[in-house]
Amino acid sequence: MDDRSPFADRVSARLRRAGWGPLAATLLEAAGPLSLVAAQLGFLVEPLVGRPEVGELSKLLEDPDGVADLVRRLRAEGL
Repeated sequence: MDDRSPFADRVSARLRRAGWGPLAATLLEAAGPLSLVAAQLGFLVEPLVGRPEVGELSKLLEDPDGVADLVRRLRAEGL
């Protein structure tokens, strides 16, 4: 995953603004392999909800490096 992913920037910014940054980082780390299941579920429901963000989030969750990058962004901003 690109280290400067605009989507990961938007997700981390939204989570931090909502005050969920540190908690979201912890949950992403704890979920580990379940993020792949969540990604597949996202791909499944994307056509039903009609939101391209669901597909982008699924791609992010599907890539372990993408998840690690998002966690790093959330942790860096949460300190």
